[in-house]
Amino acid sequence: MRSYLFVPGHNERLLASAKKSDADCLILDLEDSVPEGYKDKARELIREFTCDKPVYVRVNAGFDLAYVNDSHGIMIPRATAKEVKKYSYSGLDLIPLIETTRGVFEAYKICRMDGLVSVAFGGEDFKADLQGTDIHTARSMVVMAARAAGIEPIDTAYIDIHNDDGFNQHVATSKSMGYRSMLCLHPKQIPVIHEYFTPSAEEIAHAKETIRLSEQSAKEGRGIAIIDGQFVGPPMVRMAKKILKI
Repeated sequence: MRSYLFVPGHNERLLASAKKSDADCLILDLEDSVPEGYKDKARELIREFTCDKPVYVRVNAGFDLAYVNDSHGIMIPRATAKEVKKYSYSGLDLIPLIETTRGVFEAYKICRMDGLVSVAFGGEDFKADLQGTDIHTARSMVVMAARAAGIEPIDTAYIDIHNDDGFNQHVATSKSMGYRSMLCLHPKQIPVIHEYFTPSAEEIAHAKETIRLSEQSAKEGRGIAIIDGQFVGPPMVRMAKKILKI
């Protein structure tokens, strides 16, 4: 999974178009993007929603579970360890959305809980809770907690959908931090996310060459190989295998 597209649960037109989008996964929203007077409509539409893509529902309250059908998973907003535990009995796949200071400090504990398929970071709500504007430390803590626990981290969405340069920088930074997937708010963001988070032909070729030279040096009794003037040791080989997923 590289792209997770938010879709307002009350908007029939957007729900229909989301099925045809290139997003890897859909997040049907019962929370921020649904006005208070439309929550019930959203719940009914979500209960009937089916799709070939993986689907998660960002719930607004515990009773929303009654409107999550068997093909859906759950995204838990403002996730803390206590909040995630409430949903662990459901038997559904869970994605905690860490977007508070408390959630960030509990990130590793959350990432090790049962039922999780991944964990996401929500930067805008985090800034509001922090009463600040710098999300870099929290963003780093969430990705490190997820990697340490062996689950996939999902980076925060970029809200300025018309700022292409800013979005490209956001995704490039995300990749450099260790993320390989991202929340998104508009289908126009999906191609950029996929471009950055899909290994390029050059990256694949370099990974294959790294493994080949490492294996060759081992056969020849040398512990270290050199590629493009750089030493190739076990960490580089592990990275290469992750790129190739072998």
